[in-house]
Amino acid sequence: MPAREKSMNGINQLIEEIRNRTKTKKLNADFLRSHFHRQCSAHFDLCVLPQLVLFEDHLTAQRLVGQVERLYPLDPDVQQASLTVRFGITMRVLYFRYDYKTKDLSFVQTAGTDPNNRICCQSFVNYERLTDDQIYDIIADFVSSVYNVG
Repeated sequence: MPAREKSMNGINQLIEEIRNRTKTKKLNADFLRSHFHRQCSAHFDLCVLPQLVLFEDHLTAQRLVGQVERLYPLDPDVQQASLTVRFGITMRVLYFRYDYKTKDLSFVQTAGTDPNNRICCQSFVNYERLTDDQIYDIIADFVSSVYNVG
């Protein structure tokens, strides 16, 4: 075996040893977190977003302005998206929060953009089991509440 091949084998063994030693809980948690974030994004794209798109025409026809904020990381353990609706001086935001630690999907409704100013919150464990109809109903209730205040 040539010296260069021996050297490469030695480097490969060293890399493998380092890789095995660095498989810590943190790396495992990071991997699980990134996997969860991909699941959240897929769920948002396949289940939540189509329901929001269905509302777009309704909102426009009724002089409501809706703006969808796509998923963005709130902190390392939470993915969040939102729907903002304005009607006159009324502004409401519906947040879709996917929590990595609790494996929970929450629909948090706020008055204005301050997330601490909560009006109501619905929480679902095993969010993948939420049907399109349930998501549509949650959004419908949210939009209806804007009318009730306005």
